[in-house]
Amino acid sequence: MTVNVWTVTAAAGLAALAAGLGALPFAFVGGRVGGRWLAHSNTAASAFMVAAAAALVWQGVGAGPWRCVLGLGVGIVFVWISGA
Repeated sequence: MTVNVWTVTAAAGLAALAAGLGALPFAFVGGRVGGRWLAHSNTAASAFMVAAAAALVWQGVGAGPWRCVLGLGVGIVFVWISGA
């Protein structure tokens, strides 16, 4: 499969749709989510984010270790400056 701008646009659109559909159930439950469910949901979400970050670092090292280190450094500085 060839990767071009349309393939990337379609993949990004599907990812955005999946993220939106994942948040849809919260529109129906309102604020009635228990603390235990919230804790488990946050744990699962953080595990997915750590796995995604590790996969990105793994790909970055494959593209070039110094480029990966530079990207990590720029990302850390951006998060630090933004105050997140």
